[in-house]
Amino acid sequence: MSHKSGTVPSGGSHKSGTVPSGGSHKSGTVPSGGSRESGTVPFGDSPLQRKVVIGLILMGLVARLVPHPPNATPLMAIALFGGTYLSKRWAILLPLIIVAISDLFIGWHRTVPFTWGAFALTGMLAWWIRLRPRPSRILGGAVAGSLLFFLITNFGVWVAGTLYPQTLDGLRQCYVAAIPFFRNTVLGDLVYVTALFGGYALATSRQPARQAVGSR
Repeated sequence: MSHKSGTVPSGGSHKSGTVPSGGSHKSGTVPSGGSRESGTVPFGDSPLQRKVVIGLILMGLVARLVPHPPNATPLMAIALFGGTYLSKRWAILLPLIIVAISDLFIGWHRTVPFTWGAFALTGMLAWWIRLRPRPSRILGGAVAGSLLFFLITNFGVWVAGTLYPQTLDGLRQCYVAAIPFFRNTVLGDLVYVTALFGGYALATSRQPARQAVGSR
């Protein structure tokens, strides 16, 4: 089970292959709206960014509300993608908006502060990725996000729940019982991160070719 269904047992929830790279401040060029300090913001503060934000929110809501494998949703990937290629604030706002709306339908639970806090904290990893969005950073951020979410939400299960005794052994039992859910989280995060970042890289890589053809 997962917090998507209204109860959060061992293992919170939200989200292989190669992960594409984006722009880099190291190269000396920064897409519109970005800077060397803040990283890349290719969409800028524009109507296009608003459309992307709405699309990501709808994607997250649908993925959370429809039947899905336990602990496999795109929320982590959305947070990382939004914080990397949109304004920095979307790294935190996007996942929180999605869980806030979807929890109205799924139901509230004792571990909400831990779940929401985990999404906010892991979304901040995008601020590190955006400085140099290379495949290694994107992949590392996805794995680190999955691990942080696992540790934070299961600590919440142990502290706020009654499934395990309030002892160190009880905490160990909680984490051990959550391992099967953690595998789903990692796989889901990697799949969705690859889809979002890979789709963006593919779309942007074709733009110069289209522009070259059009200029003829």
